[in-house]
Parts: sequence; C-alpha cells; structure tokens
Amino acid sequence: EPDDTAGTLFPKLAVLGASLLIETLEGLANGTVPRRPQDNSLATFAPALTLEDACIRWKEPAEALHHRIRGVAPRPGAVAEINGKRLKIWSSEVASLQIESTPPGTILGISKRPPGLLVSAGQSTALLLTETQPENGKRMAADAWARGLRISPGDTFTDPLLPN
Repeated sequence: EPDDTAGTLFPKLAVLGASLLIETLEGLANGTVPRRPQDNSLATFAPALTLEDACIRWKEPAEALHHRIRGVAPRPGAVAEINGKRLKIWSSEVASLQIESTPPGTILGISKRPPGLLVSAGQSTALLLTETQPENGKRMAADAWARGLRISPGDTFTDPLLPN
C-alpha cells in the first residue's frame, strides 16, 4: 500500500509467504512443481539496515525522503537533527508544492490541514513531517513537537552526525 512501512509490510509478506510455502510443499509432494536451480548471477544480497541508511539527507527529493522514512520504520527509524537535537521521523507525506530558492532542510511552516511540519527538500520539493519522536521522548504529531520546541519558519534541519 502507499502508506506501508517496513514494519507493516513484514506481517503481510509473512502471511503470503506461509500460504505460498504450503502450496509449494504440496506441489513438491505431488510432483507438480518443477524443480529449477537458482540462477546465482541474478541473486542479490541485502545487508541489514544501518543508522547511516536511516539518516535524512535533505538534499534528496521529498519523494526519496518519504520512501526512506517508510523503508526504515520502525527500525532503525529515520533520523534528522535540528538545533543540535536528534529527531526520529515516523511518518511523512510528499507535499504537492514546488519550493523556489529555499535551501533543503529549511522549515517552511507548520501545517494545520493536513497537520504537520513542512520542510523544504532537494529538487525544489517539500516534505510534510506528520509524526516524530524527540530524543528520549515519546512519539507525537510533528506539529505538536514543533510548537513545543518553538520551531519556526526559517529554522533549518542539518544532516545527522554519525558516531565514529
């Protein structure tokens, strides 16, 4: 689904995989499933996600950032920094507006409908952060977090610093 995350997709694939496994085992027992060796030249390796994979790089277009956020939720979770504080981003939406001459990562405003924090991204795009979690805090609506921290238009996110 368009709003699926790695966390919501996993149980859906588990159900599909379980039924496919039963079907395959029955087919093997009946001799109706052809046996073919895997073509190793077409196989790919998918390493575990790291904190670097979860870092929001504001120069990327909003759509890429939105997919990154979905792809790393719930673990390790997308992270960004503002005013020296780390923020976990749980959900977002790609905003349907073009941004002119605003550096990526700049806060554009707090949106009431839909609720969230509007941030400029790469290629003149904008991302609406909808659910966030401050460092050592609880998940909350992004607009509530921004108001509580007194975030205002013109403030700027930075790319997170990674531990060595």
